[in-house]
Amino acid sequence: MRPDGSIRWVMVRCRSIADETGVIGANIGVAVDITARKEFEQHLIDFNARLEERVAERTEEVRRLAEHLRALTSELTQAEQRERKRVASILHDHIQQLLVAARMQISVGRRSLAEPGPLATFLRADRHLAEAISASRSLTTELSPPILHEAGLAAGLDWLAEQVREQHHWTVEVKSDPRAEPESEDVRFFLFGAVRELLFNACKYSGVTSALVTMTRVSHRWVKLLVEDQGKGFNPEAIRRENRPTSGGFGLFSIQQRLSYIGGKMGLKARPTREPA
Repeated sequence: MRPDGSIRWVMVRCRSIADETGVIGANIGVAVDITARKEFEQHLIDFNARLEERVAERTEEVRRLAEHLRALTSELTQAEQRERKRVASILHDHIQQLLVAARMQISVGRRSLAEPGPLATFLRADRHLAEAISASRSLTTELSPPILHEAGLAAGLDWLAEQVREQHHWTVEVKSDPRAEPESEDVRFFLFGAVRELLFNACKYSGVTSALVTMTRVSHRWVKLLVEDQGKGFNPEAIRRENRPTSGGFGLFSIQQRLSYIGGKMGLKARPTREPA
């Protein structure tokens, strides 16, 4: 400490000089002022401390945003399912009832007709109503499959395989581990919609007529859902570079993004096709 109160850092190095008998006769020393270096070191320490504090603050902010995003994604999925249930309920409880009632009235009127002309008109109207009722029932089931509520994702995938077989003449084999059943209903509905989209893409683009869907439990936290076919393939890098949703709104990019929002991840593996994409 100097007389003016300022503090200086000094590094002292010294050496003793002894004679032949070992008696020290002199000491040689050098004192170097290292105040500037010590002040710089302290600046670095303070800077690192502030930097770590800011990194911790930003990390906590990112964590909060990620949690908020996951909550919003879950809320969105639940809202979608509620809306699907609402529309399915309207179709089932109101529109289908009106169509069935109209068909019953036509049936009563048809029995009272004797002329072939009006009778043919009634028969055509009856056929149209029957088609409308069938389409309404099919749409109700597709919007909110009751089997997902009642029996879970594994049973829903079996039902989906049957639907694909009937509608697209495709063979879909489903292998599911009962231990892999997701606990959350909104996750079950999301994964069901994702598999349905992937199977639709396979039907449309793969050039084959079969696929395999496998659901397994990887760990206590992870469920692996695999959709694969032996088709002509595509270039996954092209989809990654495109980095935007497909026109359908629930394409590969959308599935990947929404999975990441709920803490999941998606992988693509394919043989690149020789045909133009």
